[in-house]
Amino acid sequence: MKVLRVTAPVVPVSSASLEAAVAFYERLLGERARARFKNPTATLDLVLVGSLLVIAGDPDALASRQELKATLIVDSLDQWRSEIERRGASIIEPPARGPLSPLGPIGAFMFVRHPDGALFEYFQPDA
Repeated sequence: MKVLRVTAPVVPVSSASLEAAVAFYERLLGERARARFKNPTATLDLVLVGSLLVIAGDPDALASRQELKATLIVDSLDQWRSEIERRGASIIEPPARGPLSPLGPIGAFMFVRHPDGALFEYFQPDA
């Protein structure tokens, strides 16, 4: 059971600000956006720039992601779910397929509130 990588921090922005925010972070980090996805309900746009995750959507769609600290990319959601519940964390959104690329889901994710109150996404990419 491993955390393979952590994206941090998460940058929530309005849909209208997405392209300007991505351009800013590309210039700041000297890197191009390396991936663009939609969440499973297609209400949020997700863009990876370096280790940053830029999330855009309307205020209602973004509300549940405003507190998100980072995404932990893990090797097994099932194993991590058991472990974090044993350690006192709460599953806020159970495992689901997503995010979506143009070809479909690229893995599975869940949202977890840690005992300190911090909100994290756990993501298991497809092999």
